[in-house]
Amino acid sequence: MKLHALGASAVALALAFTSPAKATAARDFVLIATTTGITILKCPNYDAVEGGLVKYGDSIGVDVDRYGPPVAAALRVISDMPYNRGDLVPEVTQVVRNAIGELQDNHAKLGDRKFCRKYGDFLESIGVMRRKF
Repeated sequence: MKLHALGASAVALALAFTSPAKATAARDFVLIATTTGITILKCPNYDAVEGGLVKYGDSIGVDVDRYGPPVAAALRVISDMPYNRGDLVPEVTQVVRNAIGELQDNHAKLGDRKFCRKYGDFLESIGVMRRKF
């Protein structure tokens, strides 16, 4: 457990003190991963591409092994699902929570069809999601 807390602290420090370009890439990854998770829930005609988020993260220079677990844990805790507290990073959780709020607002404004087309098509274009049918 102490190792997880140490790892989470390292991620938090990396987020806070990394170069602006790396911070932007990490934030982009967190946003894309969050958008993917919400799109999977809201859009039954889209599915995640296996390994798509990892490839996307690699393509923008993000250490997916460092940022993936905090995003997954944040999505789980916000959704009131079981989660590993050691994987949480407060800064990541805040970005995920804000992104979910914006996505929910957009879903309410656009409705299912337009929301899914907008986000599903975009995520498909970057290789993270695909249409099921």
